[in-house]
Amino acid sequence: MKDVVRSERGNASFYLIWFIVISGFLLVFLFNVLNLFGKKEQAAIAAEQAAMAGTDVLLQAVYDGVEQFDFQTAEGIARTLLTGDTLSGRLSKAKQAYVSAGTPAPEARLKAFNKVLEEELSSTSPDVLGWKAALEESVRRKLDDAVDRELKGTVKTIINSNAGKLTRDSEVALDRGRVAVTAHAEYETRVFDTLIPFLKHDVPYKGYGPELKFMDELGWSIHDKKLAAFP
Repeated sequence: MKDVVRSERGNASFYLIWFIVISGFLLVFLFNVLNLFGKKEQAAIAAEQAAMAGTDVLLQAVYDGVEQFDFQTAEGIARTLLTGDTLSGRLSKAKQAYVSAGTPAPEARLKAFNKVLEEELSSTSPDVLGWKAALEESVRRKLDDAVDRELKGTVKTIINSNAGKLTRDSEVALDRGRVAVTAHAEYETRVFDTLIPFLKHDVPYKGYGPELKFMDELGWSIHDKKLAAFP
């Protein structure tokens, strides 16, 4: 009888230990999965914020190119004399009209650029005195300068400030008129590496900025055009 009791107690202890081990395994697994999703969200925030910042860099470069066209080219000066307004002035007025209608300033700026520049650069609009070609040249030059000097550093700063990570796979691209940034977040826990292959250590995410519709008219937008890469 005593042997039976000892055997039952032994079995109960064994099952209890086994239950504790399995429960611990499941808790650790759940923790790692939740940690993975948290890191993915972190990478998403970093990529999306960086894409927005990259878009701002390009918009400022476009505006600088428009101002250069207005005041430093013969075609731009001639256009102002004929139309009675600079192109940069038209952009400012369009933005203010959107703001007055209740559109937030950043969105109003984007809408103004898309509307005005699409109209100015459209293939169906007349190219009086060659000012369309002069405008395109000024804006493209400023865009190229911004990509070379500012875009990469701005994106890097935003990703780092949002606890993101840059790897060899990180890049900034122009995809169908939208700035696309690929960022990563580091997943530090190394439990279950061999058992759970989808628990990667560098969690990637691609974030997109708003569409710059006028880029197609400008001829600077190329699908999957890589603007910057990181070592």
